[in-house]
Amino acid sequence: MPVKRKKWNISTVCMMALLIAMMFLLKRFAAIETPHMKINFASLPVVLASMMFGPVEGAIVAVVGELIAQITGIYGLSPTTFIWIWPPAIRALVVGFTALWVRNTGSRLENRPVICYVSCVMGAILTTTGNTFGMWLDSLFYRTSFTPVLFITPARYVTGVVTAVLVATVCIPLMHGLRRSGVLKYADGRKEPHHGMEAADPGGFCIDKLVRRDHHPAGHCPGGGSVCRAGLSLAAQLCHRGAGPL
Repeated sequence: MPVKRKKWNISTVCMMALLIAMMFLLKRFAAIETPHMKINFASLPVVLASMMFGPVEGAIVAVVGELIAQITGIYGLSPTTFIWIWPPAIRALVVGFTALWVRNTGSRLENRPVICYVSCVMGAILTTTGNTFGMWLDSLFYRTSFTPVLFITPARYVTGVVTAVLVATVCIPLMHGLRRSGVLKYADGRKEPHHGMEAADPGGFCIDKLVRRDHHPAGHCPGGGSVCRAGLSLAAQLCHRGAGPL
């Protein structure tokens, strides 16, 4: 069943703002930077946003976070700033669309660790490619040599892949913890898919299975509407008390 999207709410906007702030802090104060290479975990909040909300929200977190980091950095706002703010969004699109696809199958990306790792690694490879293209455009604009970038490009890809694996390793249990804590209850702007609803609404899932098992709508029970309603009410109570799906 396709995922139905809802409009953003205050919780969604606040969560995205926190992730943008986290990206800025990780990029500006917890990073190792050289003229041609950056080692940081600024992709962590981008991956989290993409897993929580999807590709659009993840891309917004990536672009806004990178823009703030660029204009507050040593180069400030420059003619090539626009070139540098888009590559991080590539990672968000890859992970976000993968998360939506997994969600449409009735699961979540953190529940599919292999797919999660693959999407994060692919996102890292494509993001590094985008950054390399940005370096080439930057060298053309400022008429600088692109040769040093070519020598360190293999190392940049290796660093990106290793970082992506570490980020995925952190994000998977973190997403489980956030969902269990209820932090994402109001921030998640999408309706749950019908599959795998036991954990989200066990009573509703049990009632749905009971009605479909008997092949009778709730209002057309052979024993009478009151009998059917009483049975469904009892089933809901059993499910919510931990009896599990019928």
